[in-house]
Amino acid sequence: MQEILEYILKNYSSASKIVEVGVGNYTEVLTKLKEKIDGEVTGVDIKDLKGIDRDDIFNPKLEIYRGAELIYAIRPEPELYPALKKIARYVKADLIIRPFSGDCCFDIEGLKLVNYGREFFYIMKG
Repeated sequence: MQEILEYILKNYSSASKIVEVGVGNYTEVLTKLKEKIDGEVTGVDIKDLKGIDRDDIFNPKLEIYRGAELIYAIRPEPELYPALKKIARYVKADLIIRPFSGDCCFDIEGLKLVNYGREFFYIMKG
């Protein structure tokens, strides 16, 4: 996940707000972004997790996402892609989806594949 962290730092280091969706138990990227970015960096998950906002992206609390310049998700289920895209479009944020290596992106309309280092992810500009 080092490459996605580097990509975000390189391209969004001056962002006023960044939101990670579906944080789960893997908090490394979120934690490092909080350390290195002056803007607001927040995490969201469907489960109650310490220090993470609870939200269901199929019925989102849009105030969590408003003002975000970037929304990103690391290894979300492909079924979540449409909801992620909808939220990003609504708040006019860029979106990065870093899929599992074996997942196919069945909803790629509007997403651009980016190879960065040893990783790949999909990006949609807001």
